[in-house]
Amino acid sequence: MTAEQTADQPMVVNKSGRQLAITILTQILSWGFALLSTYILPKYRTLDEYAVFSIVFSITALVGSICDSGLSSVISRTVTTDASRSRNLILASFAVKASVSITVLIVFNVFAWFVKYPQLTTTYVSLAIVCSIAGHIASSIKEVIRGFGQVASSNVIQLFERGMNAAIIVTLAMTHQPLHTFIWVPMLFDVIGIGLSWRSYRSIHRETSVSNTPLSADVRFVLSQFIVLASGSVFVHMKDPLVMLVLGYVATPASIGGYSVAKRLLGSAMFVPVAFSQLGLPMLTNAFLRGPESFHRQLQALLQSALLICIPVFFGFIFHGNQVLRLVGLYPKFVYGPVMLALSAPMMMLLYIAMMLTSAIVAAGMQRKMVAGSIRVAFLVPVVCVVLTLATQKLMGNAGVGALVSDVILEILLVTVYARVLQMPIFTRDLLLTAGRCVMLSIPLALAGIIPISPLWGIVTVLSIIFYGGTLYKSGLLHKRMLEAGE
Repeated sequence: MTAEQTADQPMVVNKSGRQLAITILTQILSWGFALLSTYILPKYRTLDEYAVFSIVFSITALVGSICDSGLSSVISRTVTTDASRSRNLILASFAVKASVSITVLIVFNVFAWFVKYPQLTTTYVSLAIVCSIAGHIASSIKEVIRGFGQVASSNVIQLFERGMNAAIIVTLAMTHQPLHTFIWVPMLFDVIGIGLSWRSYRSIHRETSVSNTPLSADVRFVLSQFIVLASGSVFVHMKDPLVMLVLGYVATPASIGGYSVAKRLLGSAMFVPVAFSQLGLPMLTNAFLRGPESFHRQLQALLQSALLICIPVFFGFIFHGNQVLRLVGLYPKFVYGPVMLALSAPMMMLLYIAMMLTSAIVAAGMQRKMVAGSIRVAFLVPVVCVVLTLATQKLMGNAGVGALVSDVILEILLVTVYARVLQMPIFTRDLLLTAGRCVMLSIPLALAGIIPISPLWGIVTVLSIIFYGGTLYKSGLLHKRMLEAGE
């Protein structure tokens, strides 16, 4: 390492650390804003209104998920490799997402007419889908901003939008405004988000050259990528509705409730891999362009950095299940709740690894191979899910345990497929050594789980977390991984 590189190390660490901190903070606060809305709405609205609200926003969330399907990562990766195409990619991304939204709108209305769906709910859902188009414009611009490596700028804008949306929803609920205002008023902040995103993009785009690629070619490129990614996403994500369908037939309400609680708590911990995958994609793309050795080193650094945060959360799920369920008032109502949380721990670890490998695959431009492998795995899901839920319902009286085991098996298979697509060693000696050190440092956190819920439990848990983070910082391991991830 040269003297100039050594002098740049603090700058690299500070930049990577700042971007990672802002990204994680954005994910945490976004989750907090969503939780606030979830808590306030039932308190100030009737059950009938809340039911309509839930249906409307569940459908629009599904539409948003379909519109993305991993497309944002592909666009960010493309901008990283060829910045001159950024304007074309914004227009192409919006065109594809808007077309998908309009198609879903038409299909939904035909379906609603055919099954005689309630007219008021149909109207609100249609209005919400139309209003979401403004959000597609903002998201298309932010995808490009992330491609330029400006992850922090993109996250600050996203945080503003979600914070304002949460604030306006809470205000509308507490002032008892009509239900339709919950749909179109937040769109105003999406429009403001468009302006902020465009301003940020313009400040970057001035330094790039004009694209030689026709807009029509970029539209075809984005559309072809969307078709590939959406087809794989549909197959993989069909597991969740299938699980709920099977549980509805064979499980008790306690089993379904325990499974849902475990999944919800698991989802609350997903801000870490989301943050690392957003931050890591431009780094991995640049490393891929430098060559296979640099690409592998970058992936290992990001995986090890994620493990530093992932492993204590893993131990928290396993050893603090009783306390967490008691805090949210669900123990001993769900007898197998702690068991389900313990099963969620390996699934969470696998999800972390899968998301990082997905970012690496997209950075290498091998998403077609990933989708093909994912579809093959997805065909095993119905069989594994049905067999395990029926078996655990018969043996333990709890089908939710089998559903979680089937989730773990699916993630193991997906990680295996992704590793084979990359064709490089993933679980290297250095990665395992880093994991081993994190496990050793997490032992005090695990032992804190023996203490019954009380102020003492809270104090010991917090001290264990401080010990873990302080030891990593003092040993220099945190700085080392951050430096490698920022190279």
